[in-house]
Amino acid sequence: EAAPAPAEEAPAPAAAVSADGVDRSEIERNANGSEEPSSGDPELWNVDNCEVDILVKYKMGGQMWYVQSRMRENTAKGKPIPGFPMNKKAEESGRYYSKDDVEFNQASTNFCDAAGWKAIQEQNPPAAA
Repeated sequence: EAAPAPAEEAPAPAAAVSADGVDRSEIERNANGSEEPSSGDPELWNVDNCEVDILVKYKMGGQMWYVQSRMRENTAKGKPIPGFPMNKKAEESGRYYSKDDVEFNQASTNFCDAAGWKAIQEQNPPAAA
């Protein structure tokens, strides 16, 4: 009687944390800036499973621009970003945000007006592909 064939090993699961130290396990849109690039030194947020850099200028009218605009408007109105930090820069920003109905950094003053965001965008151009 022949010995049963050895079971094949299951493929290793994808790494939850990438080489840049960011957990993208829940990201469905714009992972690693795949739809629209992030800045060279991004401040990354997970908003509805979209990877969003709050610092870069996205194409006006696009999905990433829309999500980012809501993030920026919320903080200026005293409302939390409806998502959570993905990288150290976002964590250290101290911005007001909400995750799983828990609010963080409620006393944050890290927000600005349109002119302020324009200056920030100029300092944070999209990274080269």
